Amino acid sequence: MKVLSRTSRHQTTVEDLRELCRKTTRLEREKYDFSLHPKGFPRGVLIELTGLGKTEVLVQFLAENPKLRVAWIEESLTIYPYAMAQRGVSLARLLFIEAHQEVFWATFQVLRSHLFDCVVLSSKRNFDEKNLRRMQLEAEKGNIGVFLLTESIHKAWPIALQLKVNREICSQGTKLDVIRERT
Repeated sequence: MKVLSRTSRHQTTVEDLRELCRKTTRLEREKYDFSLHPKGFPRGVLIELTGLGKTEVLVQFLAENPKLRVAWIEESLTIYPYAMAQRGVSLARLLFIEAHQEVFWATFQVLRSHLFDCVVLSSKRNFDEKNLRRMQLEAEKGNIGVFLLTESIHKAWPIALQLKVNREICSQGTKLDVIRERT
Protein backbone atom coordinates (compact mmCIF):
# COMPACT_ATOMS: atom_id res chain seq x y z
CA MET A 1 0.00 0.00 0.00
CA LYS A 2 1.33 3.44 -0.92
CA VAL A 3 0.48 6.77 0.66
CA LEU A 4 0.82 9.91 -1.45
CA SER A 5 1.95 13.02 0.38
CA ARG A 6 -0.02 16.20 -0.42
CA THR A 7 2.96 18.53 -0.22
CA SER A 8 5.19 16.54 -2.52
CA ARG A 9 4.90 13.79 -5.05
CA HIS A 10 7.10 11.53 -2.94
CA GLN A 11 5.46 8.18 -2.24
CA THR A 12 5.72 6.69 1.24
CA THR A 13 5.02 3.08 1.95
CA VAL A 14 3.56 1.67 5.12
CA GLU A 15 6.94 0.05 5.81
CA ASP A 16 8.58 3.49 5.60
CA LEU A 17 6.10 4.78 8.18
CA ARG A 18 6.75 1.82 10.47
CA GLU A 19 10.47 2.46 10.23
CA LEU A 20 9.91 6.11 11.19
CA CYS A 21 7.88 4.99 14.20
CA ARG A 22 10.67 2.65 15.32
CA LYS A 23 13.22 5.47 15.05
CA THR A 24 11.14 7.82 17.16
CA THR A 25 12.61 8.04 20.62
CA ARG A 26 10.52 8.31 23.72
CA LEU A 27 11.07 11.51 25.65
CA GLU A 28 11.97 11.11 29.30
CA ARG A 29 10.07 13.21 31.83
CA GLU A 30 11.91 15.49 34.19
CA LYS A 31 12.17 14.01 37.67
CA TYR A 32 12.31 15.19 41.25
CA ASP A 33 15.14 13.50 43.17
CA PHE A 34 14.20 11.51 46.25
CA SER A 35 16.30 9.18 48.40
CA LEU A 36 13.49 6.70 49.20
CA HIS A 37 12.60 6.28 45.51
CA PRO A 38 15.88 6.12 43.55
CA LYS A 39 14.13 6.52 40.17
CA GLY A 40 12.78 9.86 41.40
CA PHE A 41 9.27 11.23 41.11
CA PRO A 42 8.25 12.22 37.57
CA ARG A 43 7.03 15.76 36.94
CA GLY A 44 3.75 16.46 35.18
CA VAL A 45 1.90 13.41 36.51
CA LEU A 46 -0.33 12.29 39.37
CA ILE A 47 1.48 10.42 42.14
CA GLU A 48 -0.54 8.60 44.78
CA LEU A 49 0.89 7.87 48.24
CA THR A 50 -0.99 5.67 50.66
CA GLY A 51 -0.24 3.82 53.89
CA LEU A 52 0.87 4.80 57.37
CA GLY A 53 3.60 7.40 57.18
CA LYS A 54 2.64 8.89 53.80
CA THR A 55 2.74 12.45 55.17
CA GLU A 56 6.16 11.88 56.76
CA VAL A 57 7.49 10.55 53.45
CA LEU A 58 6.21 13.61 51.61
CA VAL A 59 7.70 15.95 54.23
CA GLN A 60 11.05 14.18 53.78
CA PHE A 61 10.72 14.65 50.00
CA LEU A 62 10.08 18.38 50.49
CA ALA A 63 13.09 18.66 52.82
CA GLU A 64 15.30 17.01 50.19
CA ASN A 65 14.05 19.40 47.47
CA PRO A 66 14.43 22.83 49.10
CA LYS A 67 13.75 24.89 45.98
CA LEU A 68 10.30 23.54 45.17
CA ARG A 69 7.33 25.87 45.54
CA VAL A 70 4.50 23.80 46.99
CA ALA A 71 0.74 24.23 47.42
CA TRP A 72 -0.68 21.98 50.16
CA ILE A 73 -4.46 21.57 49.82
CA GLU A 74 -6.80 19.90 52.31
CA GLU A 75 -10.48 20.11 53.13
CA SER A 76 -9.63 20.88 56.75
CA LEU A 77 -5.97 21.40 57.56
CA THR A 78 -4.57 18.53 59.57
CA ILE A 79 -0.90 19.16 58.80
CA TYR A 80 1.10 20.90 61.49
CA PRO A 81 3.39 23.37 59.65
CA TYR A 82 5.86 23.78 62.51
CA ALA A 83 6.55 20.05 62.49
CA MET A 84 7.50 20.44 58.83
CA ALA A 85 9.85 23.28 59.73
CA GLN A 86 11.47 21.09 62.40
CA ARG A 87 12.20 18.54 59.66
CA GLY A 88 13.98 21.08 57.47
CA VAL A 89 11.16 22.30 55.21
CA SER A 90 11.14 26.06 54.63
CA LEU A 91 7.60 27.30 55.24
CA ALA A 92 8.30 30.37 53.07
CA ARG A 93 7.88 28.23 49.95
CA LEU A 94 4.64 26.53 51.01
CA LEU A 95 1.08 27.73 50.60
CA PHE A 96 -1.46 25.97 52.83
CA ILE A 97 -5.04 25.97 51.53
CA GLU A 98 -8.03 24.88 53.58
CA ALA A 99 -10.60 24.35 50.82
CA HIS A 100 -13.54 22.74 52.65
CA GLN A 101 -16.05 21.48 50.03
CA GLU A 102 -14.21 23.22 47.17
CA VAL A 103 -11.12 21.03 47.28
CA PHE A 104 -11.22 20.16 43.57
CA TRP A 105 -11.93 23.73 42.51
CA ALA A 106 -8.99 24.99 44.60
CA THR A 107 -6.72 22.31 43.14
CA PHE A 108 -7.60 23.26 39.56
CA GLN A 109 -7.04 26.96 40.28
CA VAL A 110 -3.60 26.24 41.71
CA LEU A 111 -2.68 23.97 38.79
CA ARG A 112 -3.83 26.52 36.21
CA SER A 113 -1.80 29.28 37.86
CA HIS A 114 1.50 27.49 37.04
CA LEU A 115 3.01 29.18 40.12
CA PHE A 116 3.91 25.97 41.93
CA ASP A 117 6.33 23.14 41.18
CA CYS A 118 4.17 20.60 42.96
CA VAL A 119 0.75 20.33 44.54
CA VAL A 120 -0.18 18.13 47.48
CA LEU A 121 -3.82 17.14 47.74
CA SER A 122 -4.82 15.38 50.93
CA SER A 123 -8.46 14.39 51.05
CA LYS A 124 -10.60 11.68 52.56
CA ARG A 125 -12.92 11.87 49.53
CA ASN A 126 -12.78 9.41 46.71
CA PHE A 127 -11.36 10.95 43.57
CA ASP A 128 -13.61 10.35 40.60
CA GLU A 129 -12.13 9.51 37.20
CA LYS A 130 -13.26 12.78 35.62
CA ASN A 131 -11.52 14.99 38.20
CA LEU A 132 -8.39 12.84 38.13
CA ARG A 133 -8.20 13.12 34.34
CA ARG A 134 -8.64 16.90 34.52
CA MET A 135 -5.91 17.11 37.17
CA GLN A 136 -3.62 14.94 35.07
CA LEU A 137 -4.08 17.18 32.02
CA GLU A 138 -3.38 20.35 34.02
CA ALA A 139 -0.35 18.75 35.69
CA GLU A 140 1.05 17.75 32.31
CA LYS A 141 0.47 21.22 30.86
CA GLY A 142 2.32 22.92 33.70
CA ASN A 143 4.92 20.17 34.29
CA ILE A 144 3.68 20.05 37.90
CA GLY A 145 3.84 17.00 40.13
CA VAL A 146 0.53 16.34 41.88
CA PHE A 147 0.82 14.23 45.03
CA LEU A 148 -2.40 12.59 46.21
CA LEU A 149 -2.34 11.49 49.84
CA THR A 150 -5.07 8.86 50.09
CA GLU A 151 -6.35 6.24 52.49
CA SER A 152 -6.42 3.47 49.88
CA ILE A 153 -5.19 2.90 46.33
CA HIS A 154 -7.45 4.08 43.52
CA LYS A 155 -7.86 1.93 40.44
CA ALA A 156 -7.97 4.98 38.17
CA TRP A 157 -5.83 5.07 35.04
CA PRO A 158 -4.79 8.79 35.17
CA ILE A 159 -2.54 8.09 38.18
CA ALA A 160 0.94 7.40 36.81
CA LEU A 161 2.72 6.33 40.00
CA GLN A 162 1.17 4.61 43.00
CA LEU A 163 3.26 3.98 46.09
CA LYS A 164 2.41 2.36 49.37
CA VAL A 165 4.40 3.48 52.38
CA ASN A 166 5.59 0.49 54.35
CA ARG A 167 7.12 1.02 57.77
CA GLU A 168 9.34 -1.89 58.61
CA ILE A 169 9.25 -2.78 62.30
CA CYS A 170 12.75 -3.08 63.82
CA SER A 171 14.52 -2.39 60.52
CA GLN A 172 16.05 0.52 58.65
CA GLY A 173 12.87 2.60 58.52
CA THR A 174 10.45 3.45 55.77
CA LYS A 175 10.18 1.66 52.45
CA LEU A 176 8.09 2.58 49.39
CA ASP A 177 6.39 -0.30 47.59
CA VAL A 178 5.55 0.46 43.96
CA ILE A 179 1.97 -0.59 43.25
CA ARG A 180 1.87 0.80 39.71
CA GLU A 181 4.32 2.80 37.63
CA ARG A 182 3.37 4.08 34.20
CA THR A 183 5.89 6.14 32.27
